[in-house]
Amino acid sequence: MVHICFDNSGYHSINHAMKLGILEQEDIICFYDDLSVGDISSCRKYSTRKDVIKKIYDISDDKINTVLDDFYEKLSGENDFIIWYAHNSRDYCNLYYVVSLLEDKNIKIVECDKKQRHDSIIFYNWVEEVIPEDLPIFFKSATILTTEEKLEIKNKWTALILEKGFLRAKDSDKVKTVQEFFYDKFILEKITSYKIRMARVVGAVIGTGPILKDWFIIWRMKELEALGYVEIEYDHERFMFNYIRKLRCYEEIK
Repeated sequence: MVHICFDNSGYHSINHAMKLGILEQEDIICFYDDLSVGDISSCRKYSTRKDVIKKIYDISDDKINTVLDDFYEKLSGENDFIIWYAHNSRDYCNLYYVVSLLEDKNIKIVECDKKQRHDSIIFYNWVEEVIPEDLPIFFKSATILTTEEKLEIKNKWTALILEKGFLRAKDSDKVKTVQEFFYDKFILEKITSYKIRMARVVGAVIGTGPILKDWFIIWRMKELEALGYVEIEYDHERFMFNYIRKLRCYEEIK
């Protein structure tokens, strides 16, 4: 049995749960990509996905090539898989893609969505938000995908490919193709007309808006700068410590 997750933090959480003995010790592999962003017409070609992967990870071309080759080799060499996911556009897209590759194999999916705690409910946007000690709670509810369910998921992935979009956003319990600038207005609303640390903007977006990763917000802020929406002062070696300010409102640029 091989566990599949979609980022480093989730990988280490699952691995730690196994070391604690609360999950059975099994193989874990990580898919180092975010298929909610970028061209998905040929995901196995690193050249197609390079621009997005390099935005997420500070890693050499040779290293990421090796990591992805190892991932696909593991998929071809095993027959039983457990895929961990939460309710966000990255996990949905990655789940659709991986299931489409494994349609002739045995697949369980583990949904990390919410947990009852005393008189309240804790909701999770990402697998890595779940502490290792709580992972067995979700694992116990793992679902085995039927042949029909695998085909349905594969068809969802095919539909996204045919839409030929660059960005996919969470819409209820599915994803939809949207314009590349879909989140830009919301991000711009969190940027003030006076100078503010970029880290504060990222925190405000993550804390109050759609489910996004910091790398994506940073990328969109750079795009907003290129379009003349904002000004960034590049005076700190740590990018998040640089200052940013709004030059004009979203509607003012055509």
